[in-house]
Amino acid sequence: MEQPGPDTQHDKDTKLPRHYESTPKKLFFMGILGGVLLCFGCLGLFMCTTEALNREKRAPAGAFVFLCFILLAAFVLAFLLVSVKINKCYKTFANLPTAYALKQNKHLLCASVSGIILSSVVKLIVCFCLVYNHPGEQRGLPVVFTETTRVFKMVVEIVSITAGVFALKGLFISYTGYLLHRTSGRGDVRYTRDVISIIDKLDMFVEKETTSVKEKSQIIFCAIAGPRAEMLVFSDLLSRLSEEDASQLMMLFDTDLDAEITKSEFESGYANIQNEKEKLQRTTRKKERIVANLDSFLFIICAVFAFIFVVYFVDTRMFQGGDKSPPIDSPLVGIFFGLTTLMVSTMAIHGQIFSTLVASISHIFFVRPFDIGDIISFESAYYKVHSFGLIHSVYKTGEKYVVIPNSYIMNKPVENLSKSLFYHGSFPVVIRAKDLQKAVGELKKALEAFFSGNKKFKKPFYLGEFASTQENTLSATIQYALTCTYKDRPVIAEREDELKLYIFDKLSNLAEGANGEKAGAQIETIPISSLQSQSQGHQVS
Repeated sequence: MEQPGPDTQHDKDTKLPRHYESTPKKLFFMGILGGVLLCFGCLGLFMCTTEALNREKRAPAGAFVFLCFILLAAFVLAFLLVSVKINKCYKTFANLPTAYALKQNKHLLCASVSGIILSSVVKLIVCFCLVYNHPGEQRGLPVVFTETTRVFKMVVEIVSITAGVFALKGLFISYTGYLLHRTSGRGDVRYTRDVISIIDKLDMFVEKETTSVKEKSQIIFCAIAGPRAEMLVFSDLLSRLSEEDASQLMMLFDTDLDAEITKSEFESGYANIQNEKEKLQRTTRKKERIVANLDSFLFIICAVFAFIFVVYFVDTRMFQGGDKSPPIDSPLVGIFFGLTTLMVSTMAIHGQIFSTLVASISHIFFVRPFDIGDIISFESAYYKVHSFGLIHSVYKTGEKYVVIPNSYIMNKPVENLSKSLFYHGSFPVVIRAKDLQKAVGELKKALEAFFSGNKKFKKPFYLGEFASTQENTLSATIQYALTCTYKDRPVIAEREDELKLYIFDKLSNLAEGANGEKAGAQIETIPISSLQSQSQGHQVS
């Protein structure tokens, strides 16, 4: 059966949610609509202000249009720059080809410029009718046409400004999606995307349908190394993959760094990467729900604002002629002031709630100190970020789920343990020797030799926090960093045990009791499960 190509399969697996999906055609019409609405709305407000200041001489209003156009052009340019950044999110997160993303930007740019030109022409025509067809002057076109033009202009401004509010809301939601998907952990997304691309290429060797990850890994291993082979070498990968992909795959699967990939290593690495692939999809769906909740919240705010604006605008421009303020006994003005009083009183009573909500939204969508699925250290405890909310977020510690208000955690120091490239760990040791200073020096030399000759560990280490517990006894702490693909827990435990056995052996040979007898050394071990939850860079799948 014909298998889908790696790019097609990956695009399907990491398809963007509906809030962020876009096509060149959709962007084209959105650009035209946005340009028209912004120009009509903003220039309409400027025209209203100018007409109010120049009741008898309306000619300056026409000249003022060009100044407004220059100011609006700067705003539209900023709008385009934000849109280009959003499109970069599409290209990177959804693995779209570069040409397609550039085509999106080109369509958006052309559409926005077209919308600006079109709306400017129409606006100048309306301005011409208003300047040369004053109701008190009988020149140019009939007064009836002038009144029709005035009403048309008012309707266009109402629709434009109202729709423009919702257009800006949509832009904010899109930019929030960009921040949510790209700014927080863009390196993790890009790295995971590249790794998934390699796995998709390996899946092409599977000719039969199977849902078992272990069975698929066995089929791929036999297809590359041979049916009876027990290990893979670099030359086997070069015969099937490019040199770059073969090198990255070797780095991912060769956990013991012996330039060979055993069948068990391949199966374990393949399963870990598949778990990361599923985690990326789950995170995408959770983020979609977050943005959907924010979208609903902003829609209510925009709807209330648009209703108040339309009520006041219609009452002022249509029923009062636009030349004087509406009377205080106007029913529409009563509605307007009633809603305004209600909003002000609500803000006064529940001001703390609104300020907390705004701060929470800023913390979640813009500051973003951690992402869903990250391991964080908070108030001497370790949590896995499970989900975000507008008021509170859910964190997992052990088998318990903890709900913490965003306003509380944003004012506390939080350490993100999932952004490290290495697995960091530590354990205490107890040294018993007659000459403690000499024993510590010998231990440092032994550690330097171990970390220099072992590529599984990062060379810089820390030996400190010395404390004398009793005579000829010294306690200390060793901190280290080791490499491990996707923080594989069995591999971490194996490498930590290797380091502990080495230190125990060296200290046993170096330590000498106060009476000249071999006293050995003690290493206070911590359960592996505890180390896994406390080490930096550890990810729980």
